[in-house]
Amino acid sequence: MLQQQFSDPVKLKTNKIIFEDIFIARDSGSLEKLKELSSKRRMIEESINERSSITMAVAREMSGGSTLQCEQDIEKLEKYLPLLENFMYQVNMLSDSPRMLQWTSELRISWSSALTSSSFFSFLGQKFFQVDSLLFELSMMLFLNGALLREWAFVLLSKDLVQSATLFRRAAGVNHHLANEVLPSLQPALPPERPPEVTSSVCSVLSLLCLAEAQAVITRKFEEKGNTQSLLAKLHYGVVQMLDEAVVILQSVTADRKNISVRFVEYLSFCKVMHELRDHVYRFLELVNR
Repeated sequence: MLQQQFSDPVKLKTNKIIFEDIFIARDSGSLEKLKELSSKRRMIEESINERSSITMAVAREMSGGSTLQCEQDIEKLEKYLPLLENFMYQVNMLSDSPRMLQWTSELRISWSSALTSSSFFSFLGQKFFQVDSLLFELSMMLFLNGALLREWAFVLLSKDLVQSATLFRRAAGVNHHLANEVLPSLQPALPPERPPEVTSSVCSVLSLLCLAEAQAVITRKFEEKGNTQSLLAKLHYGVVQMLDEAVVILQSVTADRKNISVRFVEYLSFCKVMHELRDHVYRFLELVNR
């Protein structure tokens, strides 16, 4: 399962947003907060859009010495998300104000999708989805956070299996939070044509996938220790069960499934088949060695 990495979820792009150009601040303190919000977002935007002018040395120094792009981006997100959530809280207090609705619309919050099915017109570039809701911005940033945690977990596979499994579980937690706590409130604001990243079903599937990948890492650790065939078979079967549940969720939501990347569906199927085979191999070895 972990030999074939599926890194598509991190391939998101977004448009530029300058909050202080849209929202009118009543005082200098509020203006500075808006500028800080824009500044923190710009760092993420430039990084994922691959337009950053910051050198590798400067980026490493700003992130406390980290040389990993995914870790650096996670740190940027951890600085932006609290500011965004605080800003949303203040805006929501005036959510019925026509002016607030107009300003939010003028932000033109747009994101591409990394999990949507390819189209005939893909040669024109990535398609962007605009949703006039700050909750859409929060949802996509949280999705990106989960995707980056998962990417970091893959990077650590050759260095620290325990830490890798921990990061996979953290990614699963982010997607679970999205599916159950954040996205249900966003649904009324979504247009019929929406990115898969903001559907609860897809985030639930990704949460299960990350949990399965975490168990696959732990299984590898037990394999290296030379544990019994019986235990290893059970661990591989546990991975299969989680992937089975993920596939069932994906198949049950027809409207979302038709918009999902074929690569994503194939990755789930490949992982499931591979762990089924390993489960069978260890069960066979257990019978032979009795």
